[in-house]
Amino acid sequence: MNVNSLNSAFGLQGRAMTKNLLLRIADAFPDVISRRYMETGEGPVAAPAKDLRPHFAPTAAAGFMSGMSETDNGADLRAVRDCVPDYDFTINAIGDSMMPLIHDGDLLFCRYADDRYNPPIDRVTVIDTTDGAVVKVLRRDDDGLLLHSLNKRYPDRRLDTATILRMARVVAVLHPMT
Repeated sequence: MNVNSLNSAFGLQGRAMTKNLLLRIADAFPDVISRRYMETGEGPVAAPAKDLRPHFAPTAAAGFMSGMSETDNGADLRAVRDCVPDYDFTINAIGDSMMPLIHDGDLLFCRYADDRYNPPIDRVTVIDTTDGAVVKVLRRDDDGLLLHSLNKRYPDRRLDTATILRMARVVAVLHPMT
């Protein structure tokens, strides 16, 4: 739906529907309307069901980047939904560069970052890039963004911001029992 159609639907003849109003509508109905869609026009219009969120089968590398994340809405994580902070999707980590916080095989619960131009600095973040998905702590220096590993054996690496597709903060980590 374009802005003119929305203006007409809400009877706003002669007045324009603003982005702020669209965001207020999304905030008023968070279980129904996707805030991201109202802000950018991208993604699904409907908010994801709170009891079924996507699990991305590809992994986020806690080491070197590999693979690309593609949505797989088939996983059902209803048993853990109330035990973790609000999240948008889950993804598994591979590698050991984020040890001791994140281990190989851990399940990461992630919340999309709202603004790619203000990334979650000093937060554990899954960054989906044109080169693959990676989980790191984002750091900023004079030359841009760095991918920082918690495991001291891995050096920081520069992140080419032109390669960023999406970012999401890691809000919880589930360590499997072995």
